[in-house]
Amino acid sequence: MTEIYRDRNNNLWIGTYMEGMARLDWETKRYTFYKHVPDNPNSIAGNNVWTILEDTQGTIWIGTMGNGVDKYDKNTNTYVHHRNDPKDPASLSNNDVFIVFEDNIGQIWVGTRNGLCLLNRNTGRFTRFMSGSSTENGIYGGWVYDIYQDQFENLWIGTDQALNLYLPESNSFEHFQEKDGLRGNAILGIAGDGKNNLWISTNKGLCRFNIPERKFRNFDVADGLQSNEFNYTSKLLSSAGKLYFGGKNGMNVFNPDSIRDNLKIPPVYFTKLFVLNMPVGPQQNSSVLSRHISFEKSITLRHRQSVVTLEFAALNYSNPEKNQYAYWLEGFDTGWNYIGNKHEVTYTNLNPGRYLLRVKGSNNDGIWNEEGTALQIFVLPPWWKSWWFQTILCFVVVGLVWLALYIRVSIFKNQKKKLMVLVKERTFQLEEVAVTLEEKQEEINSQNEELMTQKDELENANSILIEQKQQILDQNAELDRHRNQLESLVEERTRELIEAKEKAEESDRLKSSFLANLSHEIRTPLNAILGFSSLLGDKDLREHEREEYSAIIQHSSNTLLELISDILDISKIEAGQMELDLTEVYLKDVIDELTGMFEVLMKREELSSNRQVQFRVVIADEILKTQLVTDKLRLEQILSNLIGNAIKFTRKGYIELGCTSVPNEKRLEFYVKDTGIGIKEEHLQLIFERFRKVEEDKTYLQRGTGLGLAITSQLVSLLGGTIRVSSRVGEGSVFYFTIPLIKPGSTGTSFPKENFNLVLPDLKDCRILVAEDDLSNFHYIEKLLKKANANVIHAENGRQVIQIMQGIHDIQLILMDIKMPEMDGIETLKELKKLNIQIPVVAQTAYALADEAVKLKKEGFAGYLSKPIQMEQLYFIVASNILPRGDISSKIEN
Repeated sequence: MTEIYRDRNNNLWIGTYMEGMARLDWETKRYTFYKHVPDNPNSIAGNNVWTILEDTQGTIWIGTMGNGVDKYDKNTNTYVHHRNDPKDPASLSNNDVFIVFEDNIGQIWVGTRNGLCLLNRNTGRFTRFMSGSSTENGIYGGWVYDIYQDQFENLWIGTDQALNLYLPESNSFEHFQEKDGLRGNAILGIAGDGKNNLWISTNKGLCRFNIPERKFRNFDVADGLQSNEFNYTSKLLSSAGKLYFGGKNGMNVFNPDSIRDNLKIPPVYFTKLFVLNMPVGPQQNSSVLSRHISFEKSITLRHRQSVVTLEFAALNYSNPEKNQYAYWLEGFDTGWNYIGNKHEVTYTNLNPGRYLLRVKGSNNDGIWNEEGTALQIFVLPPWWKSWWFQTILCFVVVGLVWLALYIRVSIFKNQKKKLMVLVKERTFQLEEVAVTLEEKQEEINSQNEELMTQKDELENANSILIEQKQQILDQNAELDRHRNQLESLVEERTRELIEAKEKAEESDRLKSSFLANLSHEIRTPLNAILGFSSLLGDKDLREHEREEYSAIIQHSSNTLLELISDILDISKIEAGQMELDLTEVYLKDVIDELTGMFEVLMKREELSSNRQVQFRVVIADEILKTQLVTDKLRLEQILSNLIGNAIKFTRKGYIELGCTSVPNEKRLEFYVKDTGIGIKEEHLQLIFERFRKVEEDKTYLQRGTGLGLAITSQLVSLLGGTIRVSSRVGEGSVFYFTIPLIKPGSTGTSFPKENFNLVLPDLKDCRILVAEDDLSNFHYIEKLLKKANANVIHAENGRQVIQIMQGIHDIQLILMDIKMPEMDGIETLKELKKLNIQIPVVAQTAYALADEAVKLKKEGFAGYLSKPIQMEQLYFIVASNILPRGDISSKIEN
């Protein structure tokens, strides 16, 4: 059941998922059922009923998921259907309806998966409120989950992105989000307590919103919620005044009057002091504290105590983890620093001076102790920067200068007295020798001039010789360096050329072997296809022989496709363009698929070659329940390659698939063990190289190109794991590989992998447009669709598709070839979107690259068919896009 609604006559209206609607007459205890009848327009629009409302006029409004809104008149038992029309902007914006609401003046509001709609009762037309590129004044969020009108006649709309308040005077909206105080942006339910408060369930908890004050109070699991996530529109205000909210882990019931804020202002204390990251206490004979830090009003730190940490606490024991803190170091910070529930602060390398550390805190309901507590912090300068040292230093410098000047003056006075005596004595002597000196002076001057000339010449010659010597030394050093470099370069280049020559010869040999092997591997299945195709034309062929030849042709065709896929995979890996499709994967799903496939394969091998090999899986149940983020297709490809190789080389015994968790690491280790022929030790590393095939037993030829294990090794590496092998000749081999449980980065987008075991749907009255320029491919698809009674229209290119869609309006599906002349499939899809044509378009392409499906999904295609197209795949894709989900199983034969 999706909805239970009581009308004014106390009858219960019950909405269900895919089973229509029921009404319980409370007096007679009898049920009346309402279900959709395809050929009866006067029946309910759809069987997936999501919401029910009785308006003030007694009319029943029925909101469905996928079929719009019905207006039901109980007196005449008639319906008026409101659905989305892509060509009519005044129709319902979307057929998926979450809520139908009547406001205080009788207006009908409809919340859909694509915006909010207001119905004009007189005209039956809708006014849409959509979330567009600019949501400054418009509604914020596309999915409208709930609508509520409070006692002030305010209309509140809850969407997947915000709480919206409708402003009728400007026909605009006011938005509230997490940045405004909300617990979560996805508004799943809104209820009022009649006392100026809204109670709002979100994807992250429960909120109480005071309407006049515009203030939020948030609650989470710490306050007693069953979970932080609630179900949308799952709320109720009972007649007793209790509020009910349904969530992921049950239901919360409470009386809103019993929810009171904690108004007690908590005292704030300092609790611990750390200096240089070491705790400090009065018992340690510390020069910092004389008593416990909570009683201190000030502390004094030496300049060496450069790292100081203080812890503090607000004494509130009701949800203390919600206590909030802020600090301000006056003289250092510019204002308050709000640090949430962190209750410590650290400062390093404070300059000498006086500081005041102020701390304030709040209780669990945000009631702050604005006064808080404070601590004076004095940081002493080093002794060489203290005032007394600098004063003494000035006096010492001045005294030394004065003493030096006094001693110098005294020396000058004594020298002056002695000089006066000497001057008198020497004056006479000088007068005597003056004449002699004058004569000798002239001779000395001439000799000096000659010596100076000779000195300059010698210095110039010496400088030239020194420069020449240095140039010779520099040139010799440069020559030695170049000679050494050349010798090293010649040795290195010689070694590289030898290695390159050996690699080129080996690569040429491997590629030649690969091409010869590839030619053989292609011709072998191709020979079977051509040969048995010619035999199918024999008119005398028996039915069982025809079935046998068809099976051989199908098997050979699959072999060719696998060969082409391997070549494409190794090409993508070598080009560095292999992209992973990362999704959440349950290990049990992967193992179950592989087990079913290989058990069938082993039975076929037993019948065709008389092998006696047992396939078994040894994995613990707790490992099978593991959920990991990886590329499911590539993981299955790795396991399939390893198990396939084991089957090739094992003729008796068993093949075992296992998986264990790696201790102390978020990894899984898989292994594939067999009792086959084994591998020699010298070949263990060669088997992971491209084009390598180790064939020791010449009596038994195995098919393959030598790419399987090379691709497997590269895929394991791309998934973040490692691969190794251990083996003994004649006893068997064990291949191990690991992958991480969680892969960082965003997950990829891919088409869902459907189960194609369903064939031959009933497509009567279904018109399908097939865009295909190749006539043979079109005739093949046409034959399959007509076999299911479909009406098929052909277009040879994209331009014809546009023309047909503009002329014919009842086409339900387009099968679009990607490569077509004039206009390809992607360009055609873009043109259809511009024309607002919104029917599903399924891509069909011959590209076999692994990331093709992801690219087509991003372009907007509803599905993907890879050529060659399989009958089961075509039928399922067509049925799942045309037939309603609930009707597929009933219209498709197993």
